[in-house]
Amino acid sequence: MTTSKLSGARVARFALLATTLALAACATSIKPPVTGYTCCNLHPYYDWVSSNNVLSSQFVAAGEPASYDSIKRGYYVYGTIGGQYISLRDDNARSSEDTMRWMRKIIVDQDPRIELATWPARTQAAVRSGKVVLGMTRQQVLMALGYPSPADTPNLASGTWHYWSAIDDTPIDIGFDTAGLLRDIKGSQPSIRMVRYPD
Repeated sequence: MTTSKLSGARVARFALLATTLALAACATSIKPPVTGYTCCNLHPYYDWVSSNNVLSSQFVAAGEPASYDSIKRGYYVYGTIGGQYISLRDDNARSSEDTMRWMRKIIVDQDPRIELATWPARTQAAVRSGKVVLGMTRQQVLMALGYPSPADTPNLASGTWHYWSAIDDTPIDIGFDTAGLLRDIKGSQPSIRMVRYPD
């Protein structure tokens, strides 16, 4: 990476951090705070987790302890995951109630690693790598990749979940068979390689 690109990335990160701090300064307390564990692997971008969930190779693992205690403008939620400040943003919310409902889907009461430990070894390895294998259930795919954006997949019972890839900004379609098991993965080859656990 060149010095100019590195400097640009640092400037962008600093600007986002400054914006985050400014927004958080006027936030309203959530009482009691929402605490629990990350439901699934989450994909933060510059310390923000968005409901749009653009997939990347970097993620925060399922089962990390989380605590959120303030909300700003009904859409921006502030707190920590694994002791690090990571803010949440529901890009599809129409109200603070929508945001809180979404947040309670991704911050759950029970540590999902308890369920993860009961799955086959290869499935566990895939989830811990943020990837999927054919034959996974919807719940296993959800833990591995997180929730698809509700704007693109409003119904989790549908036969296809639509995600987006940060690698090349292209769609990734996760197809399920009639039994609800992962049947196929469609998208660009780099995106498929990013989400498919190697055979």
